[in-house]
Amino acid sequence: MPEASNSPKLDLSDYFHYGQWRGAAETISGRGSTLAYTEPLRESLPQLFRALNVTRLLDAPCGDFNWMKTLDLGDIHYTGMDIVEQIVIENKEKYSGAKIAFRTGDITRDALPPADLIMVRDCLFHLPFASIADFFENYLRAGIRYLLLTNNANPQNVDLAIPGQYRPVNFLKPPFGFPEPDSSRKLRDYPDGQRERYMYLWTRDEIETALTPRALSQLRTSSAEVTKPGGDQVGQAVQVNQHLLKYIDASDHPETLSKVIATSYDKLGFFTKHAPRAFEYPWIVEHIPVASRMVIDLGAGLSPVPFLLAERGAEVLTVDYSDTKRTVADRSRWNEWGFLDYGTIDPRITSRNEDFSTLSLPGGTADTIYSISVIEHMPAAIRRGMAATAGRLLRAGGSLVLTLDLVPRTHNLWNRDRGQVVESPQIHGTLNDFLHELATAGLALESLVIKRALPGSATDIACLVARKV
Repeated sequence: MPEASNSPKLDLSDYFHYGQWRGAAETISGRGSTLAYTEPLRESLPQLFRALNVTRLLDAPCGDFNWMKTLDLGDIHYTGMDIVEQIVIENKEKYSGAKIAFRTGDITRDALPPADLIMVRDCLFHLPFASIADFFENYLRAGIRYLLLTNNANPQNVDLAIPGQYRPVNFLKPPFGFPEPDSSRKLRDYPDGQRERYMYLWTRDEIETALTPRALSQLRTSSAEVTKPGGDQVGQAVQVNQHLLKYIDASDHPETLSKVIATSYDKLGFFTKHAPRAFEYPWIVEHIPVASRMVIDLGAGLSPVPFLLAERGAEVLTVDYSDTKRTVADRSRWNEWGFLDYGTIDPRITSRNEDFSTLSLPGGTADTIYSISVIEHMPAAIRRGMAATAGRLLRAGGSLVLTLDLVPRTHNLWNRDRGQVVESPQIHGTLNDFLHELATAGLALESLVIKRALPGSATDIACLVARKV
């Protein structure tokens, strides 16, 4: 029986919350817990339980019991365990009975109730390797004979920076190396038209043989490395941005790019899949004057840049009009688009979910206003209003620092927003039209560089700095 690890364990209750998994009207546990999605699994589970003579079943995490309530468990004593207390309270009120019980608990650190089989579905792919190692140690200590576990078919495994994000996990591959079960212990867990995946059954002895103390130590070492700036975080970022190494090799500011990646994982838990950001983020950071005290991010989305500017002493205001609201309690589906109140992560940053063109701030407030490939996606009339507002808000001598998407091999402003054509090219205009709009707003062009054929980018990118005259 393994001893409890002395390594510090994450408090996962900080990362998992009521209503976190959305996407289905019938269940708060997400699309993977609907009756339609679970139909193949619901057909095979009772037969498996009978074949193994299961009399005590532990389902952890149990979620809202949406699909399990339809199973005929016969004489099986069922215990549902979940880290979210509110879910457990509601389950107890609705479903508790002589053979059905629920309890609050963290599978990585709390004692597991007695059982013949524990089912861990749709959970471990949300946890870093270190927390997965904690779970397996906890499972082995509990002495439960069988483990039924979600298994994906990805060719290799990568770690997570923080819990609550998602990446597939294949326990047949390193750093796990579990034996492949035979067909009788391989349960289909996907409906037609969805990505193939299964629930695999292993015995406690098989898990203990595969996860030696050395293997468990390596899992924790991998998770520790993921948080090192410029180390495995770069490797993790490469997994989602396949062109990143090309940007690293060609970067004029490799240290800034490394810091961008580290900050993105540290503060947001992910690095964007949008390839050209590996060029744009460092370029923006390097071109915002260090002396800027008040900086406004126009169309911020979810970006590491505000955090980097706050760290060097700037007062940062992020402005984004998106109706997609991002919250720390629901990081699992974050990407770079949407409105985030940055102050919930870094109190030095203020955020407004407002239209920049109607921003109620005194004139001359900002030392620098910057925007990363946002303004060109707006209709020309709105874009001109943005330019006028920027001119009003900047102090004399203040900087406007922008990247803009261009139609490849032209000076035409990119004419799409979320895949839809914004307006006719004639109305939408060109880079020269936009420079004229800046001049009308009292902003004089200081520098302009156009980057063509960036790896993985559907557009060319204009990079410009203008000054308030």
